[in-house]
Amino acid sequence: MAQKPIAVHLEPNERMRAFCAKTLNGMGFSYRSRQTDISQDMQILIVNSSNLKYVKETRDAGYKGKIVLLTADTSIPYSTYQSIGVDEIAHKPISGTELSQIIKKHTSKQYHILSVEDHADSQSFLENTINMFGHEPVLAKNAEQALKHVPGVHMVISDINQDDSMGGYGLLRKVRERYDGGQLPVVLTSCSDIDRSKSRGAQAILQKPIDVRYLRTIVKMFVPKQYSSQEN
Repeated sequence: MAQKPIAVHLEPNERMRAFCAKTLNGMGFSYRSRQTDISQDMQILIVNSSNLKYVKETRDAGYKGKIVLLTADTSIPYSTYQSIGVDEIAHKPISGTELSQIIKKHTSKQYHILSVEDHADSQSFLENTINMFGHEPVLAKNAEQALKHVPGVHMVISDINQDDSMGGYGLLRKVRERYDGGQLPVVLTSCSDIDRSKSRGAQAILQKPIDVRYLRTIVKMFVPKQYSSQEN
C-alpha cells in the first residue's frame, strides 16, 4: 500500500486545525499538527502567521517543498513573505474548496495557466498553445467563472472584453485584491486599444492576434525553475 503524502499544519486555533485536518485528510494526506512533525519528507507545510519562525528554520534546514501561509493580514506584500521561503499566502477566512485548490496547485507537477476567453476559436488557440508550452490549461468563459479557478492556478491570461459585466479589467481588480503580481501574474489580451489606467497591475498586455513566440517569452519570465523542464 502506497504511503500517504505528509502535510504538516501549524495552527494555534483548534477550530482552524479541525477544518484543515478535514480538508487534508479528504485529499488523501496524512495530517500532522505539531512542530516536531516538521521533516524533510513532508510534501507541504501550512503555517499560521504566528508560526512564521518555523518557515525560516525549515528552509534553513534544507526543506525544498511547498510552504503556504494562512493569515488574516492583507497589508503585508507577498514579496516580504517570499523572502523567507513562503510559496503562497492564503487569506482567512478561507473555504475548504479554496484550500483544496491551493494545495493541489502546490503539490502538482504541472504549472497551471488560466485562460479567460469567451470566443471559442481564441480559447481553443490558447488551450493548444499552453499545452504546447508543456503546461496545464484551465479554461473559463468569463471573469465570474475565472474567479472560481483563481486559487488553483499560477498565472492568468484574460481577454478584456467578455460576456459578463466584470470583464478583464474587473477580473484584474478582483485578483489584485488578494494577490500581488509576484504571487499571481496576470496577462491581459485585446484586439482593440487597452486602457492603461485600468490595466495597472497586469504584468503584460498582448494585442490580438497573439504572437506565440512573444507569449512564450512572457510565460517563461514567470515559470519557476521546477516547472521549466516541462516546457517544449
